[in-house]
Amino acid sequence: MIRRRRLKQELVLVVIFTICTFTYLYSQIIKSDDSERDDMSYHFPKKSLLSVEYSPNSTTETWRLSTSTRKRYTTKSMSELGKMDDINPHFLFINWMAGNGAEILVFLLEKVQGMNSFRHVRLKETPAKHLTSSEQENITEQMNLIRREMAVPLSFDRNTDFINFTYFDKQSPTYLSLVRDPVIKMVKQ
Repeated sequence: MIRRRRLKQELVLVVIFTICTFTYLYSQIIKSDDSERDDMSYHFPKKSLLSVEYSPNSTTETWRLSTSTRKRYTTKSMSELGKMDDINPHFLFINWMAGNGAEILVFLLEKVQGMNSFRHVRLKETPAKHLTSSEQENITEQMNLIRREMAVPLSFDRNTDFINFTYFDKQSPTYLSLVRDPVIKMVKQ
């Protein structure tokens, strides 16, 4: 019985506290809105929505709606940006070797890509790890196409020896290669 009374008293106190808090916050919001309105009353727009045109040959006034142009924010093109950095921090290339635990890393990247605002892309595999220059060029073009389409930080993975992006005049990604100690690998086998 005593516990119920105590719980009821605590509940009433919590309700009173929340009502007081919300009342105070509401009054502060109303005060800030009034002060903003007062500040805004002294600022007139630079360009009115209606403009008057006088023509010297006519005695009538012409009223028309003025269309103010908005500022457009666009991304600069590659030629406007100038020289790029040697390594792009928003572009990760994971070069994994078999048996090094890279599959787990790729799995984790695929799981956290949505909540961390980046995208992981798995590139198509070929049996050969050593690529010819035409295959390297195809992969660099494919990666740059995906980068342009996605426009978010990206990570790629592929089992290959090395791709020289600067040879094809492309910006190099941040490389991540997982390599296993060969002695431990032989002991495990």
